[in-house]
Amino acid sequence: MLNEAIDDQWNVRQKLDELLGVDECDVLVGGPPCQGWSTLGHRANDGRRQVMNAAVQLFLRQAELLRPPAVLMENVRGLAVKDHGRHLIAATGRLRAAGYKATTFDVRAADFGVPQLRHRVFLVGIRNDLNLDFTLRSTRSKKQWLSVWDAIGDLPPLAAGEHAGAYERAPRTALQKRLRRGSTRLTLHEAPSHSPRILQVLGALRGEGSSRSDIEDELGLTSGFHNTYCRLRSDEPAPAITSSAGRVSSGRNAHPFDDRALTPREAARLQTFPDTYQWVGPGRWSIYEQIGNAVPPVLAQAVAKQLLSLLAPTLGRNVDLVV
Repeated sequence: MLNEAIDDQWNVRQKLDELLGVDECDVLVGGPPCQGWSTLGHRANDGRRQVMNAAVQLFLRQAELLRPPAVLMENVRGLAVKDHGRHLIAATGRLRAAGYKATTFDVRAADFGVPQLRHRVFLVGIRNDLNLDFTLRSTRSKKQWLSVWDAIGDLPPLAAGEHAGAYERAPRTALQKRLRRGSTRLTLHEAPSHSPRILQVLGALRGEGSSRSDIEDELGLTSGFHNTYCRLRSDEPAPAITSSAGRVSSGRNAHPFDDRALTPREAARLQTFPDTYQWVGPGRWSIYEQIGNAVPPVLAQAVAKQLLSLLAPTLGRNVDLVV
């Protein structure tokens, strides 16, 4: 089974070579699947991990074929820390061997205008013949970090299992105004239903920021990670938003005040997706997964703007980015 999966990856590689080997592009950008590098437990069996991790090699192969002025690859922090960082070191070395000045950046999303403490690694390569140096600079200091409430404070309160299809408050912050621009109808603000036991736990979590350590003795919680069954703080950035944002038992995903987990709309807001963005999937949990696996658009824009600004003279034009 594993051999067949790996063979499929090689077939994909050959097909990509055929499709892209004669084309050109200004910047090659990609975020190969990250589950294989995740530090949060075993997200896949060893065979599936090998297949997913092979996507990094597929991406680098395209860089070697296309040799664009710049290459930008995003991945989870695990790529830099798993096996003492040898996988990121190998990827960087391969890019350098292909004729690029390659640099890695460990980025915290809050430093770029995203209301969460998500960490990601960016590998940036600038072709050697351009004689350019790229440095990724944060756009916000810690004092300027955006909070959970900066993103979702205008959304209607909900109880577990409820939903709302209309805005009831005007946007208060610059981020809320930006994310609501052009949206006339509230979508995906649908709170998950919870079991009686989870509702009991949520009821015991008194006050924003409260955590399982506050109620373990009271409710006899004996299993789960330390950051499960925890409320967000409204006045701080959220931790990393994941595909489990709708499950209180899977992370710090409880609303600061309401007795429920985050809605897909709240998770998307914390990822800085505009309310007009159309999510497509077989159900709510598929949408949670898409949201959690995505790169926050505001972070992507900040990185791309800095890279394209450096490249503009080489490309012979400015490229405008709108999120």
